[in-house]
Amino acid sequence: QDSVEGVRLYTLAAAQGHAQAQCNLGCCYSKGQGVAQDRAEAARVREERERTEAEARAKEDAAAAAREESARKAKEEARRRRQAEADATEVGQWLRALNLGMYAVAFKDQGYEELYVLRHVLESRVDALMQEVSMAVGHSFRFRQGLSALQAEDSESAQAKLDAEREWAVNDGTQVEAAALADARAR
Repeated sequence: QDSVEGVRLYTLAAAQGHAQAQCNLGCCYSKGQGVAQDRAEAARVREERERTEAEARAKEDAAAAAREESARKAKEEARRRRQAEADATEVGQWLRALNLGMYAVAFKDQGYEELYVLRHVLESRVDALMQEVSMAVGHSFRFRQGLSALQAEDSESAQAKLDAEREWAVNDGTQVEAAALADARAR
């Protein structure tokens, strides 16, 4: 009588797609426990269980693929956001003008966001910097040219500012200040 009740419960659970219940029900039909032995019904229940398991695997695979796609999209969006943030820095804009924008994130990660900082990089540090940002050898020449131009522009700008201040001091009749500025310039 317990076997008959077991078959009834297995049948209810199997109808709802419970794979273990389907397996147990198939065994009951195959062995004739709690029900008349029926190998054809056992085979049908086994096929139903296999179909249920295949559907479950397909759902799991689809869910895993959806999670992977979602993670890929999130990673790509984060990469785009980082690139946009890096491109928005002065150094990022300067690098883009040199067609070296692919290094903007790496420069930002190294702390180079403002041109002022980049202008004052010592020549002895340039090779190490290019390694830190994993700059391709072919791009290093363009970077060095751009950096030299940037540093020369900064020197010319500083010189022009000193000259303008000196001119103002001379025109203002304050020769003492002009001499002090000339000394500052000589250093």
